[in-house]
Amino acid sequence: QTGVNQNKVIVVPNGVDTTRVAPSKAMQQHPNPSAIPVIGFVGGLLRWQGVDFLLKAIALAKKTGSTYKAIIVGDGEERTALTNLAKELKIDDIVTFTGRVSGDAVPSYIEKFDLCFSGQLPSAIGGMYHSPLKIYEYMAMGKPVLASNFADARSVITGKGTGFLFEAGDLDSL
Repeated sequence: QTGVNQNKVIVVPNGVDTTRVAPSKAMQQHPNPSAIPVIGFVGGLLRWQGVDFLLKAIALAKKTGSTYKAIIVGDGEERTALTNLAKELKIDDIVTFTGRVSGDAVPSYIEKFDLCFSGQLPSAIGGMYHSPLKIYEYMAMGKPVLASNFADARSVITGKGTGFLFEAGDLDSL
């Protein structure tokens, strides 16, 4: 009924409200004007989210002459450790930690991202134990995703042109 090609429809057990999480007309007309690409993350700052690998990858890229900025949106038990890691890696000048923001503010942050990070680590049972809601939010905003290679991520990224996969916890792969 919507005119969307059925081959482009994926039914997932979880999703986002695309009336709330959607790119604004301003963003569509004026993408990130920064010459430095921004990699962003939204979520709880917990060990299993793998944000430390993102920071290490940004530091490695900086050493090889490629600079990225990062915006880390969220809070949690790893915030202090991640802030300290950014300082230790000498990237605290290009990494912004926003802290917790309201759900209504999340889309305005994702708009600023050129690439969105979803780097969950394997759980004790070896897989990701939940639906990757952040991937759906990123994609609803029309942003490419950089995600850990789990089945849930593969199902919406592989062959779809929606992002890139890396092996969870593997800095070289990232």
